[in-house]
Amino acid sequence: MSFSITTIFGFFGVLQGLTLATAIATLGGDNKPPNRALAVILLVLSGTILVVISDHARLTDSRLGLILIEYTLALLHGPLLWNYVSTVLGQRASTRLWPHFLPLLLWLLYLAAISVELVGGESWEWRLLPPITALVTYLVGYTIAAAVRVWRARNDELVLITHGLVLRTLILLLFTLHLAQIVRYVFRETGWFTNIVPLTGTVIIIVISALAFRQSRLFAGHESAATRKKYGASELSSEQAKQIATRLLTMMKRDQPYLNENLNAPELAARLSIPKAHLSQVLNGVLNTPVRDFINQYRVAAAIDFIKDPAMQHLTVEEIGYAAGFRSRSGFHTAFKRETGKTPAEIRSGMS
Repeated sequence: MSFSITTIFGFFGVLQGLTLATAIATLGGDNKPPNRALAVILLVLSGTILVVISDHARLTDSRLGLILIEYTLALLHGPLLWNYVSTVLGQRASTRLWPHFLPLLLWLLYLAAISVELVGGESWEWRLLPPITALVTYLVGYTIAAAVRVWRARNDELVLITHGLVLRTLILLLFTLHLAQIVRYVFRETGWFTNIVPLTGTVIIIVISALAFRQSRLFAGHESAATRKKYGASELSSEQAKQIATRLLTMMKRDQPYLNENLNAPELAARLSIPKAHLSQVLNGVLNTPVRDFINQYRVAAAIDFIKDPAMQHLTVEEIGYAAGFRSRSGFHTAFKRETGKTPAEIRSGMS
């Protein structure tokens, strides 16, 4: 067992990372999706640093096992970062998240296939050099891809409101960490480079902690009483509000969340990763419609499409209302009459 300043510094980073992850994950307010996504990243990053520090301090004789655990945890960084980017930008991925974990599965299958050679061989470090180099290079590419997504959203000022600064900083620091992993493994015979990964990882956690502390109100999604009453203290400029409105309209058309009968203002705000007060400002100040009317407009339009769809002619008017996202017959008829001036039955009979 060997303790050094690097080891102590690393254990401090792990403790701080676990504490920060717990604090962010338990925050209330309107930013729960990105908060939880960041908390999971910090949790996995802290675990990675803990494994590296354990190897550095020689807490166990099984160096091979620690190295394999380190890079297995590192393979989680890419998918988790991708998910974090999606929640911050308020984007729904075109595919589910689980395919992003396929490289991790392939890595585990590869380890299972060569496990006998690794345990019994004396040159296991050289045996793992090509796959580990490829693995970390892949993670660097993943981080670059995440950076490209953020860069494409650079004109969206919303990114600056909640997790934007933390996200951009985290991408840069994770990129540095993965490069440090390559350097440490390639130059593992050089004593100084054994410290590069634990030091880099701990610095990442300290920097993210400092940013989280400075932006604690934004993480929680809390607004002042004056802001909740009126938007004079809002951080949204008119241009930012228009950009959010564009994102909202795009999301409504693309994802059709209004078909869910439980859709409400908090859910819409969560999908966009913005505080509810900002959503209200956009709806009332830019789109000039209350949230209920805004959602029902889409539901009525969907109901009209369903009425005109030959494949749905077997449905009753009430069933069409439920399919469009309305929770009750009366709510459906009231909203439909207000939007079209006619009842659903009149629209259907007019098609005959």
